[in-house]
Amino acid sequence: MVDYSDSMAPPPISIPLIFAGSLEIAVPLLLGYLAMRRLNVGLMPYVVGCALFTLSLIRMPLNSFFQRLVYSLPHGFQLSALFMSMTAALFEEGVRLIAFLWLLDERSWSVAVVYGLGHGGMESILLAGVNSLALGILLVFSPSRIPFTALMMEELPAYLPLLALYERLMAIAIHLFLTLLVLRCVVERRPLYLAAALLIHFAVDLAALLLSQFGAPIVEAAVTPIAALSLLYLYQTRPEAVSHA
Repeated sequence: MVDYSDSMAPPPISIPLIFAGSLEIAVPLLLGYLAMRRLNVGLMPYVVGCALFTLSLIRMPLNSFFQRLVYSLPHGFQLSALFMSMTAALFEEGVRLIAFLWLLDERSWSVAVVYGLGHGGMESILLAGVNSLALGILLVFSPSRIPFTALMMEELPAYLPLLALYERLMAIAIHLFLTLLVLRCVVERRPLYLAAALLIHFAVDLAALLLSQFGAPIVEAAVTPIAALSLLYLYQTRPEAVSHA
């Protein structure tokens, strides 16, 4: 058994954690900046996206309560996955709907893209980047403060944080797609698009949670085609493509 002290080398995963965590914070901010400049959109849609994703996290105590409730039941993990996927879809698509109904003055493809980058970017920053970066720094500079965590980290492959970074980028692509669906729901007054966003969000989250039992590479293999289709939809619905159709 490894006995960690401040003078000992950190686990191999430490530097990848810092690297991935830094990019999980920096890339969403950079994408937002570039999109605002390229699409001539102001800061407000990005800020609204960030703020409303953060607001959607009010579901977390509800998720924790339900997890404790079903933990000891048969198929408790599957029940938790179903519930967490359902609340993610309802709360996140709900705040998107609020944004386009009441908070954003312009309802356009460009504004939706910037909003989606804010929404998906804040998810990357809050749920992945901050945690990965903080853990990596702690493991490098003071592993003895978290000895049990350091021991567990020793057993994990060093590429795992890079897979998590890849997953965050794929998730941002899917968030863009879902944002465009909700935009169409509002602009065209067709609730079917909102229903599609809810169902797709629920299905993607549920598949990722259930497949996580088999390892991160399996999850990424499942998410990648969905993200690719999301980017294809984004490309095909851009104003230039529609005007030339």
